[in-house]
Amino acid sequence: MIASKQRLFLVPTQSAARGLFEGDWGSNAAPVYKGQAKLVIPLLSGIDAPISFIYIFRASNAKSDAKVQVSFTLDAAKLVMAVPKVK
Repeated sequence: MIASKQRLFLVPTQSAARGLFEGDWGSNAAPVYKGQAKLVIPLLSGIDAPISFIYIFRASNAKSDAKVQVSFTLDAAKLVMAVPKVK
């Protein structure tokens, strides 16, 4: 019997935001600029939902492209630690 109450999967970790910018203008070709912003949202202990926005601009044809990606990540170590131990 477990004497204390334990919460399973109710302790979210902190959110994280990241950014990246890259430009390729050192070659003889027309420059290409890329930018990415990523936000990691913790859903449950060991389960995160990263949301990423990617923007690409090609100067050769003045065309841009943007997309959003959403995925889920599982951290097996955190999931195992969150399961209450039976004595």
